[in-house]
Amino acid sequence: MNRRTIAEIRNLKGTNGQYLWIPSLSAGDPATIAGEPYVSAIDMPDVAPNSTPIIYGDYFRAYTIVDSVNMEVLRNDYIASNNGIVVFYFYKYTGGQVVLADALVKLQIPA
Repeated sequence: MNRRTIAEIRNLKGTNGQYLWIPSLSAGDPATIAGEPYVSAIDMPDVAPNSTPIIYGDYFRAYTIVDSVNMEVLRNDYIASNNGIVVFYFYKYTGGQVVLADALVKLQIPA
């Protein structure tokens, strides 16, 4: 969810009258919503009718990040050859994808 969605959730209360959002009380502990830590993502939509502003689930099971061990080096003798400088470019490839979509749930706002 994005920051605007978090701002709206901060005002919600449960059936016992307690707020669902609980701030972090000590360094290193995350703030939680209903006891679950959350992450803010700027590319999620705002709360609006028929939108899905929240994705809930276990991201460790749902998403895999692949990080290559190899690194490629490109030597460029021409870009600063007037000064006798050799420029090196280093490339490392990283990727990721959803591997278990059932571990995530999109929460939709009704119309």
